[in-house]
Amino acid sequence: MRKPLKDILLLAAFLGVGLILGLGVNRLVHQFTPRYETGNYRKYYENDTKQVLVFGTSWCRFCKQTRAHLNRLGIAFTDVDIETSKEAKEKFQQLGGENVPLILIGDRLIKGFDQEVIDSALAQIKQK
Repeated sequence: MRKPLKDILLLAAFLGVGLILGLGVNRLVHQFTPRYETGNYRKYYENDTKQVLVFGTSWCRFCKQTRAHLNRLGIAFTDVDIETSKEAKEKFQQLGGENVPLILIGDRLIKGFDQEVIDSALAQIKQK
């Protein structure tokens, strides 16, 4: 009877250590991953005065957070749904899009909702 209990405790210990290591590695990777990419994205904008473009979907909560944040700040932006527009999906893929939201602000490509990075990019285009 003691052997199965010992095996269960040993298995639980291995699972716990694996979980902790997995979370730590994930955080470490994100710490060294750039939060945005820079490039010339002019061809994706409707015009030079509207340099904020959000590729997203209707159901994505991070897309909704992005839209709400931009609206709260009074920022005019182009919002495209990659599930309803073939052209939007193609542009999204050209930009290396894997997940939504994919956000273009000026010369920055932001993958995912990151309020600090979005605000920094908006400040940069306001200075120009």
